[in-house]
Amino acid sequence: MIRLLSISLFISFSTCFGQAGFKFLSYDFGELYKGDKRYVDFSYKNTTGKKTFLLSVKNDRRTRILTSSNTVLPDSTIIIRIKYNPQKKGKFNITIPVYFSHLMEPHSLVIKGNVKEVDNSDGLDCPSFENKDIEQELSTPMIVKVLDKETLAPIDDAEIKLISRGLVFEKLKTNKKGKAETKLRIGLYYFVTDASNYNTNEEDHIITKRNNEITILLERDKRIEEIQTDTLLVTQEDIIIDDNINSLDTLATKKETYFAPNNIVFLLDISSSMNQKGKLDLLKSSMIELANELRDVDKITLVAYSTFSKVLLKTTTGSNKEEIIETIQDLKASGMTAGGEGMKLAYRLAKKNFIKDGNNQVIMATDGDFNRGATSIDRLVKKNTSKGIKLSVLGIKNKEIHALDMKEISALGNGNYVYIDSYNISKTALINEIREQSLREKH
Repeated sequence: MIRLLSISLFISFSTCFGQAGFKFLSYDFGELYKGDKRYVDFSYKNTTGKKTFLLSVKNDRRTRILTSSNTVLPDSTIIIRIKYNPQKKGKFNITIPVYFSHLMEPHSLVIKGNVKEVDNSDGLDCPSFENKDIEQELSTPMIVKVLDKETLAPIDDAEIKLISRGLVFEKLKTNKKGKAETKLRIGLYYFVTDASNYNTNEEDHIITKRNNEITILLERDKRIEEIQTDTLLVTQEDIIIDDNINSLDTLATKKETYFAPNNIVFLLDISSSMNQKGKLDLLKSSMIELANELRDVDKITLVAYSTFSKVLLKTTTGSNKEEIIETIQDLKASGMTAGGEGMKLAYRLAKKNFIKDGNNQVIMATDGDFNRGATSIDRLVKKNTSKGIKLSVLGIKNKEIHALDMKEISALGNGNYVYIDSYNISKTALINEIREQSLREKH
């Protein structure tokens, strides 16, 4: 273990509120042979707005640690370089806790792989940062191929959106060979691929120097022929659009109030299963879209639950969009699912910030079972519903076996069950739910 600063400094800074995080938390070396690179760089960005400190990195004799700095200034990045020194052949999976001054709990970095050949690396230190281009080492060229699933023919002019931290990080277009190329930082991305006459494909990929060629197979949209042969043509003149009702921001300027002020407490499942299938990116995308439409009169609070429950963002208003979005983008998933205690905390905060004649609502976002229990959660929901606090549930790519519970619990809460399974749906589903719940009669 590298002792970097005293425990007293840790305690003094642990109360500072803010979010910061790693670009990725896990790295798979794959199969390791003699001469292979055995170290990885984890980049950590400080977005708290305050100076913070790297306190310690706990490691054992199998690993060596090197850090580019122990002080992390606002909006700056440090590198934690971890080198694995194998002592024997076989698979390994090592968790390395990293402590920062502003956090009570450590981040957990994970390295894993399969040692095929042991070389003389035992005891060797990390390579120095001197004369090294860190950004170059953290990046890799990437090739994406988009093919027809049935014929394997290349698809020209397919669009590939790379989603990272809930936002479109980059857009690519395939050439006549069905290929697109770019350079990416190593990490996890959610790929959303569209092409004319094909169904949208969505899947997540971890991009590394070894895993940097991705093939995406698109299925033809079988409905195209049906639509072309039996369609009721709808012209633009047939569509009635009420320009008065298009976003919370524009409504705030109208003489007549269409939407009540919102007091929204998000209860977010950040258990480890949310790391799979792009679920966390879909949740982030949905919440970012809503954050951009919040008015100054709207309140928002973020509560997270996994093994434990905690407040990620204290109650703030829609005027504080930058902090809200940064907190959403920095969400990390790990641990088990235990939603009961988190729901109690969410309701407590919703009650504390209650808006008379407003929309007071808890929104639980989860991908599965939230340990509803026999009756305790139901009683909690009914009690708070009677006091004017609604409950809705966002199901993020959840299985059908969990949907019934989600529908029942949201019905008890006078809210809705909202299913999100794609990027396009994520951009509208949550906004529509808040509009429905806060819409009131003109007066």
